[in-house]
Amino acid sequence: AITSPARDAGVAASILRTGGVIADHQIMIDCKDRRALHVIGFNAKFERIGPGDIHIAQTIADAYARGINTIDFLAPRHDYKMEWADGVVVVSDFSVGLTLAGRLYGRVYLGCMRERAKRVVKGLPKGPARLFAAVHQRLCGAIAG
Repeated sequence: AITSPARDAGVAASILRTGGVIADHQIMIDCKDRRALHVIGFNAKFERIGPGDIHIAQTIADAYARGINTIDFLAPRHDYKMEWADGVVVVSDFSVGLTLAGRLYGRVYLGCMRERAKRVVKGLPKGPARLFAAVHQRLCGAIAG
């Protein structure tokens, strides 16, 4: 855990292992009475046994034991997050392009193409969806870069 003695805040990483193999991992940020789950990831090898559920349950129990009463799963919304959440907050993106490429990225990609790309990926089988997502991420990095 990374903490500050001067502030009631900190960053922590948590790893759940089974048989010495990482099954699930998290990076969280605590500040006062709130915990933000910044990164939640799992090893696909263990997906069927649900290590993520076990790990999130323990993370929530640990937070409450520390006096933290709000757990924020952060954007974007996913169905597994909604299984744990008892409320949502609308999040919006805003951008200000300082270059021509930045303005085009903001207007064209963020303005309309991103939501269309998400719908396309959701309709694809896992293999092609992963390929599309990888190409999409590389293109976005090149445009924003």
